[in-house]
Amino acid sequence: MRFLKHVFAAQGDKARVSRRDFLGGAAGAAGASVLAQMIPGRAHASPPCPPPPNVGGPFTDDPVTLEWIFSRWDDLGAWGDTVGTLVEINEAKRKDALKLGQRGDAKVYSLGEPMHPQMPAFPADPPRRADYWIAAYGPTGDNQFIFQDDRFEAFTFQIATQVDDFNHPSFGGWFYGGHHFDQITPRPDILDPLDRWDLARADSAAQNYGPDSILGGTKSLGLQNIGPIITRGLLLDVLGYKIAAGHTSAIAPNGKSLAPGYRITIADLQATMDWEGLDCIQPGDVVIIRTGWSHYWADEALWPTYMGAAPGPWLAECHWLAQFRPAIVASDTYAMECFPGPRPTTLAEGHQVLMVANGIRIGEGFNSAALAADQVYEFMFFDTPYNLQGATCAGNAPAAIGGPRKKKK
Repeated sequence: MRFLKHVFAAQGDKARVSRRDFLGGAAGAAGASVLAQMIPGRAHASPPCPPPPNVGGPFTDDPVTLEWIFSRWDDLGAWGDTVGTLVEINEAKRKDALKLGQRGDAKVYSLGEPMHPQMPAFPADPPRRADYWIAAYGPTGDNQFIFQDDRFEAFTFQIATQVDDFNHPSFGGWFYGGHHFDQITPRPDILDPLDRWDLARADSAAQNYGPDSILGGTKSLGLQNIGPIITRGLLLDVLGYKIAAGHTSAIAPNGKSLAPGYRITIADLQATMDWEGLDCIQPGDVVIIRTGWSHYWADEALWPTYMGAAPGPWLAECHWLAQFRPAIVASDTYAMECFPGPRPTTLAEGHQVLMVANGIRIGEGFNSAALAADQVYEFMFFDTPYNLQGATCAGNAPAAIGGPRKKKK
C-alpha cells in the first residue's frame, strides 16, 4: 500500500512516436507488464500570440484515466519521449528570453525558498528532510590548513523549491511517455519504501553499485533530460489581482495569501493576465502562479498553515494551461495544484494531467513575492538543475531577470 502512495532539454525537436512504434521496440516489456482600469501598465508589448498548438480535449474535471493518458500520448506522439514540452524551447525562444533580461533597470530575482533543517515538507515515510551538518578536517601542514565540508544525514530534492521530473508522478506505475516503473526503477521487486531505504543503506555501506544495487536513479527519465533552461517566464499574480479587484472571499483573513484550499479558476487566470497586461501564454514559457503562500514559509510558527490546505488550480485549469504547452507550470505552494483536491478519493490528479499525460513539468515552492512587489510579470527565466542521473526532482533555486515596473519612492 505504501507503494500506491509514493508511486501516485536541452535537446532538438523529437520525432513523433506512436504507441505501436514504442511498445514494439525496446520498451515492449513495459507495454506488456478584467478589468482594464486596474491594469498596472504595459511597459512592453508581448510577442504575437499563436493559436494554442494542441488543445487536447475539453476543460473538465473528469477523473483522469489510463485510457485517456494513452490517448494523449497518441495525439502528442509522445511514446518513448523523455523531454516533454522543454522541446518547445528552441534557439529563437532563448534569444527572445535573453532580450527580456535586458529591459530597463533589470534586476535578478531568486525564486528559491531558504533551506535549513526542520523546514516543512510533505509527509512521507521515510521522511523528507534536509538534515545536514559540517565535517571539519585538519589542521594539516605547516600552514595549519583546516577545511569544512557538508554532509547529509538525511536529504531529498523533493523539498522546498523544486521542479518535478517525469519519473516522480505516474498512473499505476505508468510515467510520461509510456515508461513503466517495472522497467526504469532499480529493484522494482521491492515496493515498500522502508524496505528500499534499508537496502539503500546496506548497498551504500557495502559500496555495492552493481546491477543488483538499489542505488541510483531511474534508467530513462530524470534530471539528465532537463539541462540548463533559458526561456520566457510569466508571473500570474493571482493574489495581487484578487486584492486589487476586492475579491475578499478568495483572500485569507490576514490578507497575505489566497484563502487556504482556494481553487484558482480559469477565469481567475485569464483576469489576472488581463490585469497585468499579458496577452498570452506561449509554448515553452515558464508560468508561475502566485498565491502568497511563501509568507507561511518564512515563519516557523506558520508552517502548519504552509503544509495545510493549499490554493491552486485543479483539473479544468490544468487542461486549460496544457493547451499552450508551457515548459513548466509552477507556484509558491508545496503542490502547485489545489491540494487536497475537491475529489476525496484521488490524489494529485493535476500532476497526472500536466506531467503524466502532457509532458509538462511542475514547479513547487517558487517564491515570487519580490517579482510581484516590482510588478515584473514577464521576464527571463533561467535554471541549471543538477545533472543527477535518474533523479526525480531538481531541488536547486531557479531565478528570473526582469525590469521592475513599480517606480521607486
